[in-house]
Amino acid sequence: PTTGVIFNNTHPSIFMWNPNTGNYQAPSVFSNYDQNMGYALYAGENQHGIFTRDLLINNQIDFVYNNPTNPTLTTNFGYTNSPVFQNISGNNAGWNMAVNPFLTTYNLKNTQVSNAVATAHIYNPNTGNFITYNFNEPTDFWISPNQAFWIRATSTGGSITFNQANQSLVQSINLKKPQTSIDYAFLKLINGTDEDALRIYFRGEATDAFDELYDADKMPRDIDKASIYTTSSCNSALAVSALPLLTGYRQIPLYVTGQLNKALTIELSDYSLSAVSQVILEDRLTSTFHTLTDGSYTFQHSSTNASDRFILHLGLPAVSTDEILPAAKSLQTWYANDFIYILSESSISNGSCEVIDMMGRVVKKITISLPAGHRTSYSIADVPAGSYVLRMQSGTTVTTQKFVK
Repeated sequence: PTTGVIFNNTHPSIFMWNPNTGNYQAPSVFSNYDQNMGYALYAGENQHGIFTRDLLINNQIDFVYNNPTNPTLTTNFGYTNSPVFQNISGNNAGWNMAVNPFLTTYNLKNTQVSNAVATAHIYNPNTGNFITYNFNEPTDFWISPNQAFWIRATSTGGSITFNQANQSLVQSINLKKPQTSIDYAFLKLINGTDEDALRIYFRGEATDAFDELYDADKMPRDIDKASIYTTSSCNSALAVSALPLLTGYRQIPLYVTGQLNKALTIELSDYSLSAVSQVILEDRLTSTFHTLTDGSYTFQHSSTNASDRFILHLGLPAVSTDEILPAAKSLQTWYANDFIYILSESSISNGSCEVIDMMGRVVKKITISLPAGHRTSYSIADVPAGSYVLRMQSGTTVTTQKFVK
């Protein structure tokens, strides 16, 4: 390894991460700094566990920088199946600590990985949260010289390769607003001065499952902090979610967690959705629908509330909001992802829901009973792909809606 820093570690407060054991270890008393090794300074303990060691006395670390002319560009990862992080929402094995090998700021965008998730996680002790960035996001993300970050190998033989062309001596370290034609929606969960973020992209290469190139695990926050995330089709918790191109109505599950009892706010902080006219947030606890494109949504949240409290509804401009907003209709029906959804302000007893094809044939009929103010769903996965009319009747109230499966 290239020598970049020499430090005095007589009383250990600086530790190397050993990804093959899933634990920290102290370097020797006088050690050469490995240009590609991530290091952690002791910072105490929290509910996620002890991530370094206790200090008996304060330690002084002597840094001597030698500017390497040819830093190693590829770092090979270790791998262990042993869990590393406690209370993590997503996968918790295969974690490595990597570092910017350059003595310049470095843009993580388009950094290449092998057998690893293309995502960096940087812990911010001031907010008790991780800054999460996927290398294939359409935004730049600059990190400081010698900045360490967590990255997850998915098997043995993983590696990361840094790009010398991504260096800069003058670039400020910030996340710029996307300059891209990719559709996206950025959400914020706000608790006073504290914030958590969720970023959703729609791109042709993505799937509903966990995509190592485009998705990012949701890392644990301190338990007194609120978190927002979504999940993949395999139930992995995500801070960055890339989904297939948005070509029609879609709903996305949203999760809010944290041991706190206070008012929180969900905000659509930025978006570019070429096929969507409105973004609507459904609060399943209060049966409330709120149009986020018109403003933020504030709600009371308790630690006893279910985490899967919200659903994000995205619809084409041709779909009027009165098809899902309860203020406009007492009986609402809609289709999404192989399910028919029904919401009624009044109770339904022996109602009927029919799926009718373009030849006028009823291909599926469902009998509905539903308490007032409740929502239910029914699978129509057995109905072939095609264009249909959904006809819902409760007493003298009838609604119809066209949809494509």
